[in-house]
Amino acid sequence: MRKLLCALLLLTMGTSGAAWGASRVIFEREGEIRLSDMGGAKPVLLGKGYDPEISPDGKSVAFTDYRQGRKIAVMDVATKKVRVLAAVPGENSYGPRWSPDGTRLVFNHWIEEKSQWVPGIIDATGKNLRIFRMDNEGGVHSPFWAHDGASVYAQDLSTLYRFDPAGKLLESRPLEPVAGSAGISSATRFCISADGSMWLFDGDVDEPGNPISKAWGEPISGVFLHTPADGTTVRISPKGMSASDPFWTPDGKGVLFRGVRPEDIKKKGKNVTFGFHVFVMPLDGEPALLLRDASDPSAARE
Repeated sequence: MRKLLCALLLLTMGTSGAAWGASRVIFEREGEIRLSDMGGAKPVLLGKGYDPEISPDGKSVAFTDYRQGRKIAVMDVATKKVRVLAAVPGENSYGPRWSPDGTRLVFNHWIEEKSQWVPGIIDATGKNLRIFRMDNEGGVHSPFWAHDGASVYAQDLSTLYRFDPAGKLLESRPLEPVAGSAGISSATRFCISADGSMWLFDGDVDEPGNPISKAWGEPISGVFLHTPADGTTVRISPKGMSASDPFWTPDGKGVLFRGVRPEDIKKKGKNVTFGFHVFVMPLDGEPALLLRDASDPSAARE
């Protein structure tokens, strides 16, 4: 029955993709961007790229294009047509994130002359570029939008900064009260709920004896939930599992993430490989496998 349902979905999708509706899920597999849904339907190949994120309306995918350096690009889901945003200078920008209204992108940008990472903002049409300027050494990482799109956050491992869309610094405060026990890195991904009341993010977790950590030779990751109203931060991904790249489910009641379980460790002689999969999990429940051999999930909101 499940195979029949998936086949019917693919047949009715046609070129418009209308059948996928609000449950479109985008993910990356071995440098390819693929489309599925919250039912785990057979993925459809859209094209090559990394760091994909689907737009709130489910019609476009922003991603990192690696064909000539690292460029910010946007793909139309229906036609698979790709536009590289040529207004972004240089060849080292990555990780685009959609604004809540789906009109703008924030991304990581490397300023060569200052050896510094900074946020950049550009319209999805490729116009109105803004490159932020930072006074601190090394710049900031992992920029992400506030829930209302009126400001952008970024962090430098110890401080959380908030900017207006023109790049003006509005606020800076210690990151530790948000991070709690999580270890923050330049790759930490934050994702704020539609009403701004909850923050998802990933961070390093120290679990002595964890087989994944032993095989990696470094800490595993966990998905955390921060509630600004009371200042609490709790790990919501289960112990024993490495979880990263969180993104809200379309109904806002759960989380998609990339996960590795101990049984996903594959040993062949001295070589060790890991099977990364996409899981879906209620905020107060257990994770369920959604897509195998997948990472960087995102979902269109309802």
